Amino acid sequence: MDHSLEIGVRNLAAGRPELSALVREADAAREAIIAGMLARAYGLDADTAGDVARVFHSLQLAAQLRAPADVEGFSAGPARRLTAWLEAIASKA
Repeated sequence: MDHSLEIGVRNLAAGRPELSALVREADAAREAIIAGMLARAYGLDADTAGDVARVFHSLQLAAQLRAPADVEGFSAGPARRLTAWLEAIASKA
């Protein structure tokens, strides 16, 4: 997957408040979708699901910026640990 569009949009938005607001809205929408999936999959309350969604989304963004040629490789370890943590929480519920 080519991540140059995401990187380019964020670079462009950095100097333009009107675009920056749109990026924040898009990020919030993405995080809400992820939070909903996490809440259903792991039985998380809304606040916890939202916090964890932000971590997953931030990991994806960091990977796109730091390792655009290997996003999956960059984020695989942290994603595995987060998922294991979520599964442990779900098994206790």
